[in-house]
Amino acid sequence: MSPPPTSIEIFSDSRAALISSLSSERITSPFLEIRKLLFAMHNKVQLFWIASHQGHEGNEIADTLAKQGALGPGTYTDFLPQPVSSIRLLLRKAVQNIWALRWASTTRAPITRSFFPAISSTKHILNMDLPGPVIQVLSGHSRLRSFLFKTSCAPSPTCPCGREEKTVEHFLFYCSLFDPLRMHFKTTSLRLCNMWPPRFADIPRYKPLLLALISYIVKSKHLDRFSQQ
Repeated sequence: MSPPPTSIEIFSDSRAALISSLSSERITSPFLEIRKLLFAMHNKVQLFWIASHQGHEGNEIADTLAKQGALGPGTYTDFLPQPVSSIRLLLRKAVQNIWALRWASTTRAPITRSFFPAISSTKHILNMDLPGPVIQVLSGHSRLRSFLFKTSCAPSPTCPCGREEKTVEHFLFYCSLFDPLRMHFKTTSLRLCNMWPPRFADIPRYKPLLLALISYIVKSKHLDRFSQQ
């Protein structure tokens, strides 16, 4: 019978696993058991990190056996707890699917759905702190005369330029009172979309075009609280 080893060297290409095995912070149960076993060996075990896929024979053998164990018949992994990150990802996807289905089936918020026909088109605004006037335009609930007239807050829906009703579309693309301020927005649309005016849904697709829209709305000061409509 061979005598017990006086020292053990363990090589791993997982830096995170090695750190978790020795960490004094709260860790999951598999690493807790590993740490207990390591401490029970009375400093006989040394841990070493090696780079993966660098031709280390033992590491390559371990990778091959791990793949065989994971993919081969008779594999039982139900006892392993699912990582919190995986659960969060599943929950995020489930919520996004519910959100997408509700958004696709609703008949409300027609202006907002014109800008964002799918939830994926909101990616550029998720981390933006949008100014109030921009939110007015994207929601359709604005201080423009067409909306104010519908809510009995204006005597007429007609724009002061005299061309037509002052809708979101008219304010963004056609009102002659704002032609100079609209120039950067217009040139950006021509550069990115090869058209003017752009479709509402095209604006959030291109971040520079979205930023040009925001700049135009803010600089116009037309939707500020004390502006004349």
